Amino acid sequence: MSAVVTVFASTLGQIFQPLFQAMAWLIAFFYALVPNFAIAIALLTVVVMIVTAPLTIKSTRSMVAMQRLSPELKKLQQKYKGDRQKLNEEMM
Repeated sequence: MSAVVTVFASTLGQIFQPLFQAMAWLIAFFYALVPNFAIAIALLTVVVMIVTAPLTIKSTRSMVAMQRLSPELKKLQQKYKGDRQKLNEEMM
């Protein structure tokens, strides 16, 4: 079991290594601008939020759209309760 965990951790480390290096570089860069680690971490947080903002916006829009469709989907589920194939056809 230990060998499996070691291989998994090693592989996972290799996958995320570029991300870790980029974040370390950004913290070092921000620390060079403002020699305060708290501010450097706060600036890194802002950068991460800006980078992930498009994904967050897309996810939120998708969630709102699903909430709008939810009543119609529930009606279809009641109508085609026993027929999964017909339900899937109607939902598409």
